[in-house]
Amino acid sequence: MGWTEKQLRRIHAQGLFRSLKTIEQKSGTRIVIFGKRLVNFCSNDYLGLANDPRVKKAGADAIQKWGAGAAASRLVSGNFSLHLELEQGLAGFKGAQAGLLFSSGYLANIGAIPALVDQDDQIFSDQMNHASLIDACRLSKAKIKIFPHSDLSALNKMLSGANRRARKLIVAEGIYSMDGDLAPLPEILELAEKFGAMVYLDEAHSTGVIGKKGKGALEYFGIKGFPQNLVLMGTLSKALAGQGGFICGPKSLRELLINRSRAFIFSTGLNPAAAASALKSLEIIEQEPELVARLQDHIAFARKCLKGIGLKIGSGPSPILPIVLRDPARTLKASQNLFRKGFFVQPIRPPSVPSGTSRLRITVCAAHSRKEIERLAETLSEVL
Repeated sequence: MGWTEKQLRRIHAQGLFRSLKTIEQKSGTRIVIFGKRLVNFCSNDYLGLANDPRVKKAGADAIQKWGAGAAASRLVSGNFSLHLELEQGLAGFKGAQAGLLFSSGYLANIGAIPALVDQDDQIFSDQMNHASLIDACRLSKAKIKIFPHSDLSALNKMLSGANRRARKLIVAEGIYSMDGDLAPLPEILELAEKFGAMVYLDEAHSTGVIGKKGKGALEYFGIKGFPQNLVLMGTLSKALAGQGGFICGPKSLRELLINRSRAFIFSTGLNPAAAASALKSLEIIEQEPELVARLQDHIAFARKCLKGIGLKIGSGPSPILPIVLRDPARTLKASQNLFRKGFFVQPIRPPSVPSGTSRLRITVCAAHSRKEIERLAETLSEVL
């Protein structure tokens, strides 16, 4: 295994070595690692529902009723009425005709995109798209064009020069996972309509987060109805506090994925606890929009506190607040210093982000207190 050891030495030398941090206890935003109590500021549990007693009870009850796992793929004997109920709930929440569950968000992306386009087609992918989207585009074998991040002029130029006979798919994210900015969805949809393209929008970080009722990018931008050329992807593992992924769109899209998506066909159905937990979370979000309002209030407060200590933090509704330190070693040291002072903020380094953009990626949740946010800002002013 000399090759693996050589690669590890290279990773160490570049300051990019990663290791797993084991959480020994967890209660809301408070966690314990190596016996040290910390406030977690790098969780995707945006609405704090992962620790909600109602959500936990729903998951536990589902295990009692359905067992610990689906025990087969959906097309064999792992298709439960629970799955269908959640799919219908997600479709209704997004304003779509139908939804389809996958066992993870990663599988949803690599399962859906190759089912939509193939080697005769063209993909136009944002430069800052998530790794799962990049892999999905490659698996499709379509011709891939990368446009500069949210550059509509460049996208327009690429689309105007595209093969008119080929199917065209524009791939973007509702909220970008590393920079925390929003895709210009209305303009992207306009370009798609102009050039006869489909739009694939990854809403992993925008579902339950933006829009007055947390319904995502369509609600946030005031887009009425569900565009016919839109495919929405989302996850259950963030604001919905479960685990898994989903696709929403027309009924014909659901049927196509059931028949052509290898990631769906050859995967065991989503485990009952995850499905039931997400279903309960969805119900709570719809009944308690004040959760989304609380999250947005905390986001605005956090941005104000971070700007108050001289950091360059943009505006907007995203809970993802990156502090770009550029150098991997400096970023790692800052993370370690925060750890010593009681805060868990992981360093994000290449290849997760481009070279020269290493960062602390802070995520704000509804379960955080204002005092915790203030203390984080004060501590950052000491360690940066």
